[in-house]
Amino acid sequence: MALLIEKQTPFGIPATYWRVISAQIDFGRNDMKVFMAGYASEAARDAGADPITQEQISFDIASLGPDQVRGVVYAAVKQLEDWAGASDA
Repeated sequence: MALLIEKQTPFGIPATYWRVISAQIDFGRNDMKVFMAGYASEAARDAGADPITQEQISFDIASLGPDQVRGVVYAAVKQLEDWAGASDA
């Protein structure tokens, strides 16, 4: 999964293919930071090229429904072997 959008980089080269490379969520502050890697093209990414730029995006998760976001995280944790059988409280 990725996003296709042309954005100019600081080097004057457009990045057109964007992948999420990491995300950090602070539920206490309703804040999410998403780190995006921009590639010249999808073909460049598929060929193993390094990203030509990165962007950090911060936004308020209140509009996404923090409980919905938290639910996705808990569901993923419960898929791990060490957490198998865990129940929601």
